[in-house]
Amino acid sequence: MSIDAEPSGELLLAEVTVPHTELVRSFQEAGQAAWTKQLEGTRTPEEVAYVYDPTDPDHLEAQAEGIRQKAQDGGVYLALAHAEGGEVNMVGYAAAFSHMSGNGLARAIKGHVFGREPYVEISIVNVVPGFQRKGHGGRLLMELTNRFGETQHPTAYVFDENQVALGYFQRRGFVFSPSREPQADRRKKPQTPTPQKDYFGPGTEPAQQWRLEAPEGAGELRSDINHIAIVAGHQALPVRQMDQLELSHLLAEARAKRED
Repeated sequence: MSIDAEPSGELLLAEVTVPHTELVRSFQEAGQAAWTKQLEGTRTPEEVAYVYDPTDPDHLEAQAEGIRQKAQDGGVYLALAHAEGGEVNMVGYAAAFSHMSGNGLARAIKGHVFGREPYVEISIVNVVPGFQRKGHGGRLLMELTNRFGETQHPTAYVFDENQVALGYFQRRGFVFSPSREPQADRRKKPQTPTPQKDYFGPGTEPAQQWRLEAPEGAGELRSDINHIAIVAGHQALPVRQMDQLELSHLLAEARAKRED
């Protein structure tokens, strides 16, 4: 099956808490493919490979350890694959964390005194180019936010140079938080992006990062994503939940067949 065609088959979804090598490698391949396309003209392949490198064993081990630690702290990692006719291809992956800004005391005051909920920090949503614009990113977002409270506000941090990702979140109702626009109250300064030094490697141009927030909670976001998918005519493929180890084995077998 050509992955550029409207897909049939089924989607395979696994929550990742113990990242096996094949899953981590597939995550890195998906991220590298997505970012190479999205940042074409602004970042070199070498700069993207500094962030996503599926070939370096040390890099893969470091990524695996990071996933283990964050999953133990309540972070959610999801892997999404597509299966049809004996073929299994990685579609993409996503990660999110329940987060509240400030130090321990500030977070305690916000939670216990003011009753504020932690926001949902959407850390990663990567879909490989051949599967983009088919509703799979929305599917990952829906499954991801379903793991958190209905009224928790999803928040994303996106680089200014990644206009594809910025547009993606803005079309789903995310707004710059705080606003980029001048405020009537002059004490409130408009938001500017935060520079992330050496993100793409030592000595590289700093990446400028924006903060975007969904104005409603996770439940409303899922309704909006579903509406967008219906309007766009995206085909709703059945989703089969599976164990992370089973998905890892399927992806490893598919890789072995491709490399024969």
